[in-house]
Amino acid sequence: MKRQTCRIKYLIFVSIFSVLALLPISLSAEEDTLSEVPTVKLTPIFPDSEEGLIYIEGEDAVSTNFSTTAVYNYGASNYRSLQLIQQNAPYGGQAYYAEYAFYVEESGDYYFWYGGTPPGPKEDVYPSYASPFRYILDDQLPVSVYRENLAINEAYTPAYYWMEVEKLSLTAGIHKLRIEVADKRRFDGKYYFFMDAFFFLREDRMEEELTNVPDLFPEDRLDRSMDNPFQSVSYYENIIAENPANKNAYIILSMIYSLLGDYINAIKNLNSAVNLDPEDPYPLLLMAKNRIWNAEVTAGLSLYKQLMIIAPDNVAYWAEAGKVAAWTGNYRDSIDFFTRGLEIFPEDLNLKVNLGLTYLWMSRRDDADRIFIEAEESVLGDHQRAMELGSIHSVNGYPANAVKIYNKEIGDSPEYLETYLSLEQAYRDTGENEKAADIIRGVYETFEESEEFSSYMTVYEQKVKMKADILASYRAALDENPDNISLRQELAQTYFWNGLRNEAVDESRRILVNKMYLLIKDFDSKANALLILNDKISYLKARYEEIAKAYSTASRELSAAQSSYSRTKASLEKKPENSELAEKFDDLSIVYSDAYNSAVLWRDRLAEQEIVLQDLSEQWETLSVSEEAEEKIFRQLMGDLDWSWDRDFTRMELREVQRSEPFLAGYVLGRLALFDNKKEEAIRYLNKDLFEDDPFARYGLYQAWLWQGNRAKQKSMWESEADILTLYRQHLSDMEASAWDDGASDSYFIPAEDDTEILSKTISERSKVFHDDIEGMENMADEIESALDRKLNRQIYALEQESYLLRYELGNYYLDMNENLRASRQFDRVLAMDPWNISANYKLGIVSQRYGNWSRAMDQYKKVYFQNPLYENAAHYYNQLARENADTVHVTAQNITDPAVISYTGRGEYQSSINNRLAWGAFYNLDINRQYRSYGTEEPSSYKLHTAAFKLPLSFPAWNLLLTPFAGGQSSNAFFSGDYTFNPDEAVQISENNTATTVEPYGGLGVGWTCNFLNTYLEYRYELEEDSLYAGRSLTKRHAFDLTANSYFPIEDNYLFGPVTTRTFGSFNLQKTEGESDTNQVYQILQEVTAGYVVSQKPYIKLTATGLFNFENSRDSNPSYYAPDEIMEARGGLKVAWSTHNPEYTESLEVSLFGSAGGYWSGTMNYPAVKTEGLFSVFYVKDAMMLYLTMGGAGSYKDGLSSDPFYWELSGTLGCKINVASLLIP
Repeated sequence: MKRQTCRIKYLIFVSIFSVLALLPISLSAEEDTLSEVPTVKLTPIFPDSEEGLIYIEGEDAVSTNFSTTAVYNYGASNYRSLQLIQQNAPYGGQAYYAEYAFYVEESGDYYFWYGGTPPGPKEDVYPSYASPFRYILDDQLPVSVYRENLAINEAYTPAYYWMEVEKLSLTAGIHKLRIEVADKRRFDGKYYFFMDAFFFLREDRMEEELTNVPDLFPEDRLDRSMDNPFQSVSYYENIIAENPANKNAYIILSMIYSLLGDYINAIKNLNSAVNLDPEDPYPLLLMAKNRIWNAEVTAGLSLYKQLMIIAPDNVAYWAEAGKVAAWTGNYRDSIDFFTRGLEIFPEDLNLKVNLGLTYLWMSRRDDADRIFIEAEESVLGDHQRAMELGSIHSVNGYPANAVKIYNKEIGDSPEYLETYLSLEQAYRDTGENEKAADIIRGVYETFEESEEFSSYMTVYEQKVKMKADILASYRAALDENPDNISLRQELAQTYFWNGLRNEAVDESRRILVNKMYLLIKDFDSKANALLILNDKISYLKARYEEIAKAYSTASRELSAAQSSYSRTKASLEKKPENSELAEKFDDLSIVYSDAYNSAVLWRDRLAEQEIVLQDLSEQWETLSVSEEAEEKIFRQLMGDLDWSWDRDFTRMELREVQRSEPFLAGYVLGRLALFDNKKEEAIRYLNKDLFEDDPFARYGLYQAWLWQGNRAKQKSMWESEADILTLYRQHLSDMEASAWDDGASDSYFIPAEDDTEILSKTISERSKVFHDDIEGMENMADEIESALDRKLNRQIYALEQESYLLRYELGNYYLDMNENLRASRQFDRVLAMDPWNISANYKLGIVSQRYGNWSRAMDQYKKVYFQNPLYENAAHYYNQLARENADTVHVTAQNITDPAVISYTGRGEYQSSINNRLAWGAFYNLDINRQYRSYGTEEPSSYKLHTAAFKLPLSFPAWNLLLTPFAGGQSSNAFFSGDYTFNPDEAVQISENNTATTVEPYGGLGVGWTCNFLNTYLEYRYELEEDSLYAGRSLTKRHAFDLTANSYFPIEDNYLFGPVTTRTFGSFNLQKTEGESDTNQVYQILQEVTAGYVVSQKPYIKLTATGLFNFENSRDSNPSYYAPDEIMEARGGLKVAWSTHNPEYTESLEVSLFGSAGGYWSGTMNYPAVKTEGLFSVFYVKDAMMLYLTMGGAGSYKDGLSSDPFYWELSGTLGCKINVASLLIP
C-alpha cells in the first residue's frame, strides 16, 4: 500500500547587523590642480582670525603615550579628546606625556587655559579624582599643576572643564609644550587625565569679547563660580540627604562618578535629577552619554529620543544623537535623528553632511552622493558656508571630500587665501604631500606680493613645518645615540600617534631585539665559567675519542710488529748468514720500535688528559653547587608565579624582525640555537659574511664547530681567525696551543719483551673503559648545558620583567591595528610576568573576543571583574559573550494530521559550549504515529519511537568548519503497535516485554561550512525507517545523506529590497529491509529562492516572495514503507510579516502569514494536480527566551480548487528556546 506523508519543517533566519567598512571615498572625480593661474595677480582676502588667541586641539599632539588613538566624544572639541586611563606606569620609568608645537605671532604675556579633567590636588584633605600634571615650556624647568594652582571656569561635558592655569610670557616664534603625568590619582591608583584642548590668550584680550573662536570656548572667562575643589562623594550624599530635591547636587555627584568611570552610579543620580525636573534636557543629555559610555547603546539612544521630544529646537542635540547612533552602528536611528533634525533645521550643513556619511557607512552610496550634492548646491555663492562645508567633511575624517569642495570654491572665489590653505591642509590629511606643496607654490603665483602677504605665508609655512621638524629632531637624536632605548620608545610612540603605525611597530620590535642582543652578550659574560668549561669538555672529549682510536690502532700495530719481529729474530738466529733475513729483521726492528714508541706516546697523552679531566670534573663540581644555589634563590623569588620562557615565540619574533635587523636578530638566533643544542641551525645563522668582523659572532661559530665535534672546521677557523677569537676568549688560545703534533718519534730502541707485554696489557685494559670515559664527559656536557639553559632562563626572566611594559605598549599598537593574534601574544607575555595586570587582562579579553576565542575572552573578563567589578566594560562584555554562547534548552511539540495518519513529535534538546572549539549536547525525540485508516488488507496500527543521542560539536574557526558527531539509540515496542500475541491466561512477563522491544543504534556526523554568504551543512545518519514500525511490516534501516546549502545576498545600496536568499536541499537514502536482498534508493532535490521588500518601516511590514521546485523519487516505489514515485512540484508563494519591538530591543513580536500554490505531478497519476499551502506563524522573543507557534495546512487538488483535495494535511507546532547564561552582576 502506498501512502504519501508530508512533513513541514521551517527554518527562520533573522539577520540583525551587518558590519560595513568605513572607507573615505570622495564624492566624485576631483580636480587635482588649481584653476589656471590668473594673468593678473590677485589681492588676497586674508582669513578671519582672533588676534592674540592660539588654540590647539588635544589630539593634535606631535607625540604622546597617553593612548594610541584619540577617543571619540561628541561633547568634546572637534569630537575627540586625548585620554589617559592607565593602571601601569609607562615603560622605562618615564612619565606619561603629550608633546605639542605651536606658533606665537606676537610676543607678550598670555594666559594658559586648557579643557579637560581638573588635576588632582596636592593636599590629602581633598579627594583625588584625577592625576596632577606638570608642563614643560620649551627647555624651561617643569611646572607642577595641582587643583589648588588653577581656576575652574565652567563645565562643558561630563568630566571636562575649562580651566585657567597661569600667565606665561611667550616670545614670537615656534614653541614646544610638553604635558607630563607622573602621578596616579589617589582614589584608585590609576593614571587618569583628559586633555581636550588648550589655548593661550593674550593678556589684553582676556576681558574683551571674542568672535572668531571655536564652537567650544569658555563664554565668561572671568567667571569663578565653579572654582571649588571637588568634595568627597559622601559630602554630596549628605547634601542630598538634607535636601532630596536638590537637583544640582545629583548632577554634580553624577559628574564625579563619570570622572571615576562609575557610570552606573552616575546614571542613578541623573535619573533622580530627571525625575525632579523632567523638562530639563541637561540631566537627560548627561544620562544618555553615560548610558553610551557604559555600553548600554540601546538605552542611551532611547534617552536621546526622549531628549528630542523635550528640546527639539536644539540643533546640537540632533547632531549629537545622530552621530552617536552612527558611531555605534545604529544607522537607522542615526538616519532618523538627522532626517528629523533637518525637518526643523533644513539649512544645517552639519546635519546634512552627517546624514550623507551615515548613508555612506551603510554602503548606500547613491543616497550619500545625493545628500552631498544637495549640500554643495546649498552653499553656492556663499563663501563662508562653503568653507564650513569643507571643514565639516575634514573634521569627520573625510578630507578627500573637502578637496573637491575647496577646489570648486577656488574656481568660484579665487581671492580668498583661506580656501587655498584649507585645500593644502586637506591634501596633507590625505597623505598627498606633493599636491599640498603644489598648492603653496600656486599661492605665490596667484597673489600679489606684499609685506602682509609675505609675513602671513611665512608664519603659515612655519606652522606646517613644526610637526615635521620635531619628528626629524627625534630621528636625528636617535641617529646620534642609537642605543638610547627611551628615545627609541618615544620615537615609536610618536610614529604611531602620527599614523605611521608600521614604523612604530618596527621601532618597538627593534627595541626588543636590541635588548635581546645585549642580554646574550651579557649572558656570555655572566656564564663565562660555564661556557669555558663546556668548551674544554668538548675539546677534551674530542681528544679522548682520538686517543681511543689511536689506542685501537697502536694495540693492533704493536701486537703485529712484536709478532713479526719475534718470528724473524728466531729465524735469523737459526740462519745468521742469511743477509736477506738480516735486512728484513732490521726493517722489522724499526717497525717494532716505532709501534712501541707510538703506543707509549698515546699512553702518556692519555695520562695528561686524565689529569685535565679530573681538573674539569672538580671545576664542574664547584660550579654546579653555585648554580644550584642561584636556581634555588630564583625559584624562591618567583614564588607562585607560573612563568615560563616561550622559546618558540621568542624565535618567531626574532625571525620576523631579522629582515630589518639582520645583524642583531641573526646573532641572537644563532646563539639561542646553539644553547638549544641545535648546532647545525646555529652554524647556518652565524656562518655569514655579515658577522665576518664581529668577535662575538665568530666565537659563536667557532663554539658551534667545537661543540659539534667538527675538528676540521674548528681547526681551519682557528688558523685563519686566531687573532679575532683570542680577543674574545683567551682560553681558546690555551686550548689550541696544546694541540698535538703528528705523533712521530725519532728515538729508536728495541723494548724488552716484558715491557711490551706490560704496555699491551695496559692498552688492552684501558681500551675497555674509553666508552665509559666518553659517556661520562657527554653526561657532564649535558649537565653543563642544562645549567647554561637554566642560567639563560633566569636572564630571560629578568629581561621580560624589564620589558613587559614595552610589550604592553606593543600589544596596544597591534590592538589598534586589528592585529589581534599578535596583540594576544604580547599581552600573554605581559601576563606571564604580571598575571594580575588588570589592563592587560582586559585587553587580552578584547583581542581574544575579536579573533573568536570567546571562552578565553570570558576568562579574562572574569579575572578583571574579580579584581575590579567596575573596570571598563569587562562585566558588560562578559555578559554579552555569556548570552551569545549560553547553554540552550529547546523543546518543541508538533502535530500533523493527514487522511490516514495522526503524527505527534516531541523533541527536547540541550547544548552547552565548553570553549570556542568544543561543545556538547544531548537530545531526545518521541514520535507517536497512529494510522487511523488503512488501505487494502492492512489493519490500522500505531507505533511509538524513542530516539536519544549525545552530540559533540567541534568547531574549527580558521576554516569556518563545524563537525558534529552524534551517537545514541532508537527504541520501539511492539506492545504499542499491537503487533504482539498474548496468552490470555498468563500475565505479561518482563522477558516478553524485552522480546517486544526493538533497540537499534543511532548515530552520524554533521559537517557545516560557511564562506561569505554561503552556509552549507552535510549530514549522515544511520537510523530506522519510521514507516516500517507499523504492525505487520518488516523492519527497515537506512543510511541517510542530507546536504543543505543556504545563500544570502543583500542588495547593495538598498535596505528596502532584499535580501535574496536561496536554499538548496538534496538527500539520498540507502534503505535495507530485513528479509530482502535488495537495497532501495530514495532521493530528493529541492530548490527555493526568496526575495524581500520592506513595505513599511512604522509599523514594520515586510513582503517576501518565494519560488520552490521539488523532485522526489525512489528505485522501488512499492516497499512496505512510503517511497516517492517521480514526484515533482513547482510553487510560488508570498509571505507578509509584521513585527514590533520595545525601545530596548529586549522584547519583540513577529506575526506572519504565508501562502503558496503551484503544480504537482506524480508517476502514479495520469493527470497534473494543484497543490496549495498556507502557514500562520507567531514568534515572541523576550530577553533570552523565544516562544513560537505555527499552524499550517496543505492540500492537493485533482480538478482545481473547486473540488475536494485528494490529499490534505494540517499541522501545528509549539516551541520554546531558552538561553541559560551565567552572568556577572555589574
